[in-house]
Amino acid sequence: MRAYLLGGRPLVFPFFSGALRYDCPSCEAPCCKGAALGIGSSRELVTIQEAQPRSPLFAVPTFQQSQRLALQTPAERCWFLDSKRRCRLERVIGRQAKPAGCRLFPFVRFRNAGETVVVLPDFLCPITIGAPTGVGPSSHDALALEIHHSQVGRSGHKELPVPRDLPWADAMPLERRVVEEAERHLFEESYLPYAELQHLLALAALGIDGKTGALAKVEETVRRFIGATDKPSREAVREVVALTGVLRLQASSLPRREVPAVLVALSVFVAVAEGMRGASRTPRTAVSIWEAQLPLLYALAHLQSRPVVKSGVTLREAVGELPTVRAPLLKVLDEVERNGRRGVAQPLEDILRAQREAFAAPLSADAVAMLHGLGRVLIRACTFVPL
Repeated sequence: MRAYLLGGRPLVFPFFSGALRYDCPSCEAPCCKGAALGIGSSRELVTIQEAQPRSPLFAVPTFQQSQRLALQTPAERCWFLDSKRRCRLERVIGRQAKPAGCRLFPFVRFRNAGETVVVLPDFLCPITIGAPTGVGPSSHDALALEIHHSQVGRSGHKELPVPRDLPWADAMPLERRVVEEAERHLFEESYLPYAELQHLLALAALGIDGKTGALAKVEETVRRFIGATDKPSREAVREVVALTGVLRLQASSLPRREVPAVLVALSVFVAVAEGMRGASRTPRTAVSIWEAQLPLLYALAHLQSRPVVKSGVTLREAVGELPTVRAPLLKVLDEVERNGRRGVAQPLEDILRAQREAFAAPLSADAVAMLHGLGRVLIRACTFVPL
């Protein structure tokens, strides 16, 4: 993986060079509603003023926490969308006529990770996955050059939460390695081989010896617990593999050793989603499930592990932040607290099964809601001991 800098700071793209594809001239997605146009040079402003003389009246002080000028477009639609909701500037004049912020989109989510600046895509854009080519507007070379031309600042970006088991100085080399290893897993029939590799890489970064095969048990257990037999298609596996670097950083606060199991649970859910009647799967399917259901996936990924409450933490405090708490969930949390006492060592699945019909497969909407709340509590208040 080549090294890139932003004002002397390492710049990281957690995805394949040239593999994330999009086509603004033919796109009808709602990306250009109410978005600020980041202006990277006076030449861009001249072009915009020629087309829209009154546009300076809509200037805003900053663009994405940088010192660049920005123009705020109306919430209804950008001034430069034609009758077919496509970018008139790009279709008529060419890509270089677009404002810098538009040329960068969807790669506009800059995040600090220690000394590193990470570039994450905005999945409002209907991104597709292609073979890594190293060329095109989503290549690392092209993006680094566009970031330079767009005058993106070296600081002022939001901080990614630090992983609970590694500082960024150690976690970021791991994240780079995970992306580097992804390409050879693009055409697997299952996500498991890549997840196993991530697990071993994380254990090595932590200085822990590990063995393969543990995540196959995770997948089997998740499928049995939720009553799912669907297998993901090759295309779905390829999309989850290609987006793994992005997904891992979106869940940066989770311990690095636990993320591979959670991604295995995600692959099970992606298979369920694409098998539903009327489903239409895209790369955004995996991303949307990850963003909406991460606490649920976290709980399911730990069904075979023993939860132990962290020292100095009370589950009642964590429960107080949940929107709704049902009786079976309180009973589960009481058992989780007992798990730290002498002579009690139950895996999470046994604790849940003790509630009988409350968590029986196929899971009800109430059961899923409780597991979602349980996952939030576990992330905040518990550690896990493998059995």
